Amino acid sequence: MALAPAMGHHHALRSQPPFCLFVAALACSACSGDDGDDRPGLPPVTAVKATPQAQCVANVIGIGEIDLENDYLPHVVHCENGGANFEALKAQAIAARSVVYQSMATHGNICDGQGCQVYSCGSEPTEEQRRAVAETAGQILTYNGQITYGFFVAGDPNTAPPDCVGKPGAKTESLVTYNEGAVGDDVEQTELGWVYQPGEGGYGTNRGCMSQWGARCLENNFGYRAEDILRTYYGADIEILHAQGECVGPAPEPQPTPPEPPAPACDAVLAPGEVLFADEWVSSCNGRFTLWMQSDGNVVLYEEATGKALWNTQTVGTKQPALVMQEDGNFVLYDGNGAAVWHTSTHGHPGAMMRVEDAGNVVVWNGWTPIWSAR
Repeated sequence: MALAPAMGHHHALRSQPPFCLFVAALACSACSGDDGDDRPGLPPVTAVKATPQAQCVANVIGIGEIDLENDYLPHVVHCENGGANFEALKAQAIAARSVVYQSMATHGNICDGQGCQVYSCGSEPTEEQRRAVAETAGQILTYNGQITYGFFVAGDPNTAPPDCVGKPGAKTESLVTYNEGAVGDDVEQTELGWVYQPGEGGYGTNRGCMSQWGARCLENNFGYRAEDILRTYYGADIEILHAQGECVGPAPEPQPTPPEPPAPACDAVLAPGEVLFADEWVSSCNGRFTLWMQSDGNVVLYEEATGKALWNTQTVGTKQPALVMQEDGNFVLYDGNGAAVWHTSTHGHPGAMMRVEDAGNVVVWNGWTPIWSAR
């Protein structure tokens, strides 16, 4: 986890889920081992201007200067979140690079171990972890022209679909921010440190905190890319600057926007703004599966040949139900009073649609990317 100076003792993920500490502090001697309830005040932060010049060396206290891209960051990604899949590893690399850039700019060094971002953990990074760093080489988080500190914590180890939001009470879950779709002043800052009001010096350094367990959940279940993961926690307006230098190649050519997935040749979708009322349904193109908005308030996916219920929202008793594919990308069941009874937590994806799949699933698609599935 990335902490500001003198903040509490918190934990992040190694390759195995038991918690280990990651406190990417700017002043290692100020990191305490308590729970953060008795923290001294934070020193004023120096807002670091984001420049296109890559930082090629990390000066690690007790070790010396090492290659930032080929040595330091692969080890940090391995030590802090090595068990993640590839896109979550890339998100980890960008967050960790933002931390070391900020620390090098303000202090000229960064510490290693439980009081800081972990470089030495007794094992070596895998080829996949090295590739995650290489594919994000030079990429850092920025907001309004300054470097954003890549706060991250483990979060709730039981984070799971349908929303990939951890439950309160887990060790570091209270420090995680869920900023998907939020911009500007609406982006929630983490209480880890450097909480500033708009207009104050340093505003933008803190744009939230990533959950490592949440990042895994978003990639593994909904196919989130690294950029999607980062915008979930740091806000929709977080920018990713590609710094360049002798250790980092030129930014890759932007890829053309992929075309929208072709509309099925049947009415298997709910498009943005469309609604299912009681006793209305949508069937898959092959006719084998039907999603019913039942009059009892339950939404059920049936296999037509057997009448077997494959999935349901467990919302029996909802009066005057309406199942809405909202224009913001959220798929929501409302009762007659307009209260949301169930939803997919997929807001922040304008234009997303729901489709009943021929394979027997219900999926919310954002372009070509599945962002929620029932099964």
